Amino acid sequence: SAGIPFHQVEIQTAPASNMIRIVDLLGLLKRIAPELEARLAQSAAVEWRGEIVFQLEDGQSAALEMKAGRVAAWEWTTAANRVGLDQATMLKLALGLRSFGECADVEADDAPGFPRDICNVLFPRQAAACGVWG
Repeated sequence: SAGIPFHQVEIQTAPASNMIRIVDLLGLLKRIAPELEARLAQSAAVEWRGEIVFQLEDGQSAALEMKAGRVAAWEWTTAANRVGLDQATMLKLALGLRSFGECADVEADDAPGFPRDICNVLFPRQAAACGVWG
C-alpha cells in the first residue's frame, strides 16, 4: 500500500516458518507434566496407570508415566503404548492447537488396550492464538 515494489519469496511451508523445534522431547514432557497432571485430575480417568511412549521422527523418544493421578516423564522404556509423530504434530499437541484425536498423522499403537482416551485427556484442543498454523 506504500507503493514500494517487492518480490515475495517463500522458502518454507507454514509449520516450518515458525522456527520452533523440539530439541529435547524428554525436557518438553517434563516441563508440561504438571499441566498434563491437572488435565488428568479433572477427568474420569484419574486413576489410570500405565505408560505412553512418544517417539519423534528424528529418533527422540520419552515416556509419560501415569500412576495414582500423577504424571511423570522418563527416558524411553519398553512400554507397549507407542505413539510415533513428527515435530510439528508434537508441537500442536503440546500447545493445544490440535487434540490427540484430531491428529491423523499420529502413528499410535493399534494393540488392544491402547489408551487413546487417556491421550485425548492429556492433549485436548485449547483456546489459543496460533498464527500461521491456523
